[in-house]
Amino acid sequence: MSLKNPNNRHLVIACAGCGSVGSVASVALHHARGLSRFMRVTLISDSFPSQSIDGVDFAAVTPRRFYFLRRFGHVPNEYAFVKAVHRKLYEIYQEQRVDVVICHSHALASLAAYPFRQKYGVPFALVTHGDIFYRPKGTYDSRLTWFYKTVTPSAYSHADLILALSPFMAECAQRGGTSPERIKVVPNGIDPKEIGIDLSVSRIAKLEEKSKEVLKILFVGRLSVEKGVETLIHACRRLQKKAVPFVLNIIGDGPLNNSLRMLVGQLGLSQKVSFLGTVPRAQLGDCYSSADVTCVPSVSEPFGLVVLEALVSECPVVATDAGGIPFMVHHEQNGLITPVGDVEALTNALDRLYRYPELLRTLTRNARNSVMEKFLWNKVALTIADLIVKLRQQ
Repeated sequence: MSLKNPNNRHLVIACAGCGSVGSVASVALHHARGLSRFMRVTLISDSFPSQSIDGVDFAAVTPRRFYFLRRFGHVPNEYAFVKAVHRKLYEIYQEQRVDVVICHSHALASLAAYPFRQKYGVPFALVTHGDIFYRPKGTYDSRLTWFYKTVTPSAYSHADLILALSPFMAECAQRGGTSPERIKVVPNGIDPKEIGIDLSVSRIAKLEEKSKEVLKILFVGRLSVEKGVETLIHACRRLQKKAVPFVLNIIGDGPLNNSLRMLVGQLGLSQKVSFLGTVPRAQLGDCYSSADVTCVPSVSEPFGLVVLEALVSECPVVATDAGGIPFMVHHEQNGLITPVGDVEALTNALDRLYRYPELLRTLTRNARNSVMEKFLWNKVALTIADLIVKLRQQ
């Protein structure tokens, strides 16, 4: 089967919430859009973007919702979606051949694609956006944690292909029961235009003009336990004690919003730290480009799209060595790496960028080029398309 003959293959992609702005849904949409250049694509979801995607058929499912259960509704909602996808796979198969299924969750792989393969022999791939055994305590509701722990081993054991977002996620899959030959490292990609970045424009020429008066730090992400924002705030308190002039802008929202705001007040950082809430995606490029450094203090991070966004915006990164981050951030080349949860190390890294402006300039010059070689979506799609062809030929 040649990549030049898209009619030879029919790929089905399953992912929840494709009409939302969630990071997993965004990846699924990029996969659908990119792979439609090489094959027919059907996207199964419970919501879709307002605009159609050329070459992609939308197959809607309407699972029962259990929102009336409030915090007890997470597992029933997810299970209902998975079973709806399972039924939809059978419906699609009755009308046209399905060659491969790609699942954007362990539950979909375990409870929808695996039974479908057992009946019809259609191979399936799992995209590993995360791993429940790696997430810190408190990341999910306890009932949802139980559900993920139940379905994850089956997904790892039975998937014909694991698309691991980073070498770290490949290790998680192997520990979870996947044989090494079924694992391929295929990272998420970046579309600079999505965040308002024009690759023909560079801020490198203005580096020499930069004022050394204030270090501009940026955080972008969910305000939740796995993102380690509290570590960053404590590091900022130490920067203040060391008389390092700085400002920190925090973009995002989440369950820790109120407690983090309280912490900022308790540490006397209210004049230094600003909570900007959510920012439209198309404006993020300006935010990254206006910062000196983006800080990613994650406790766990399977991949870290924020890292790619910052780098392609020519903003170096100070990040922890969590999960997939070292796959993208190379110490003293396009950023600095610190140990997870180490406030002193994070403080020293930020202090170093302020006191040694030439280092900051070097990291900034290297940032964009470090992304261009393997993290653009068109290259990612080509890699996945080739893997799908080989999977179906096995």
